[in-house]
Amino acid sequence: MMRSCEPLDAETFRQHALTDILPYWYEHSLDREFGGYIPQLDRRWRITDPNRKNLVPTARLIYNFCQGRLLEGPEWCAEAARSGVDFLLKNFWDDEYGGWYWQVDRKGKPREDHKATYGHAFAILALSEFNRAFADAQALQMAKKTFDVLEEHVYDGEHGGYRSSLGRDWTKPEDMRSQNPQMHLVEALLALYEVSRDRKYLSRAAELCRLMNDRLFDHEHGCLPEFFHDDWSDFPEHQGDPVEPGHQMEWAWLLLRVYAYGQEPVFFERAEQMVAFAWEHGWDEEFGGFYTTLSRTGEVKNSRKSFWQQCEGVMAPLWLWGHTQEEGHWNAFECAARYCFEHFVDREHGGWFGGLSRGNRPSGGHKGGAWKADYHMVQMCAEVYRFLSARASSKGQ
Repeated sequence: MMRSCEPLDAETFRQHALTDILPYWYEHSLDREFGGYIPQLDRRWRITDPNRKNLVPTARLIYNFCQGRLLEGPEWCAEAARSGVDFLLKNFWDDEYGGWYWQVDRKGKPREDHKATYGHAFAILALSEFNRAFADAQALQMAKKTFDVLEEHVYDGEHGGYRSSLGRDWTKPEDMRSQNPQMHLVEALLALYEVSRDRKYLSRAAELCRLMNDRLFDHEHGCLPEFFHDDWSDFPEHQGDPVEPGHQMEWAWLLLRVYAYGQEPVFFERAEQMVAFAWEHGWDEEFGGFYTTLSRTGEVKNSRKSFWQQCEGVMAPLWLWGHTQEEGHWNAFECAARYCFEHFVDREHGGWFGGLSRGNRPSGGHKGGAWKADYHMVQMCAEVYRFLSARASSKGQ
């Protein structure tokens, strides 16, 4: 797919997470007065809004510090992860209707009380990883409880999948759906399966993969659009576009993980197709990096480079290489990783830039916000480290 680059070993990724990312979040985002995290940070890690704590960055930062512990990082990773979990359990859970609030204020009072499936997926992921890192029974119990709430109120037995967003009392669903919550539920359910070994979570993850493949995937163009009607039917004239290269590769990585647990061979075939589409149409051959959005025919709609898409472009070809041993997949992994380290790392202030122009000039000034909390970068480092370490270990036996 791309020219070969100098090899990057497992320890490169581990040290990047533990040295270049997590210490900044520990120093600047922890709310040492009220607990949890304040994720609204500018490029210099200064707090821009101290009074909002959203479910998604809270869960993502819990995940990040759990990975720090799993990567044998500093002891403060445990302190930071526990601060997030304690605040999450105390303030985000709705005792009356169940489920997690979307946003609370700094002290934990609800500000936005609707229930978003996307946020619940990240709550399951964070709590599952906290159980993995610290063997915490309460976290595992709450991850399972979150799944049960989604099954009761959000799962659509008629059309498949989960509705995207509902009111606090689980009424008033949105009249359109996004593939994105389904994708992150696959991720979350895989984590929950791995710590619980209850196959019902793996079965539901595989069901969502089948939904994507059978109902959502555009087989004519070989890609996945973003938005659909409530019954998963397509919008007319491609109104469900754009197509995001990052989501093509994120789905591919998840499909390969589900496939590795003995699920349908079509998951592997679809993963190959989605990675191929992203690289063929989404990679900038002149300046490097993945574009933000495309059309279904591969036309570039937004040439800006977003941080998270690059991380998915590192993991997906590496997992494909693990199955195929094809040199092109390995070269793609190396070049995507090299691009990230050369262009997205903020050498002056630490962490990563939020985005770059097509010519690789910084265009995203914040380090954190209502969504961004460097989860994609930490996940990339942790997963690639584990993958490469396992390969090296198997060769040494």
